[in-house]
Amino acid sequence: MAADYHERDALRQRLCDFSRHHNRAMQTLGERIRTSREALSLSQAGLALSAGCAQSTISMLENNERTARPDLIGIAHALEVDAYWLKTGKGSKKGSRRTLSEDEQTIIAALPLISADMRESWLDAAHKALARSKENAA
Repeated sequence: MAADYHERDALRQRLCDFSRHHNRAMQTLGERIRTSREALSLSQAGLALSAGCAQSTISMLENNERTARPDLIGIAHALEVDAYWLKTGKGSKKGSRRTLSEDEQTIIAALPLISADMRESWLDAAHKALARSKENAA
């Protein structure tokens, strides 16, 4: 009788551990990148090529050795996931299937190469344009 109790208790504990492991949300940026990349059967090098960044960048992001960078947008697009979800784990995972224009691809590819001042200027212009667009839509 006592053996049955201990076996059931051990089985219950294993089931709880399994459930906790398999049902937990992907907590880190690295986990989200790796899982999304593997779902598409992409190597790190293949993802890097599609995203326009170095393979070492993908590796460092997956291993949580680097924080999110401007090239995260290109990575999200290559993984066909939403950039906000990829960065934060919040919102919808499903990304836009819209193809980026050549100008958009150039801007994304240039982001890691430009100075912080220039990036800030670009972001300021983008935020102002979005604000004007929202005002005009209202």
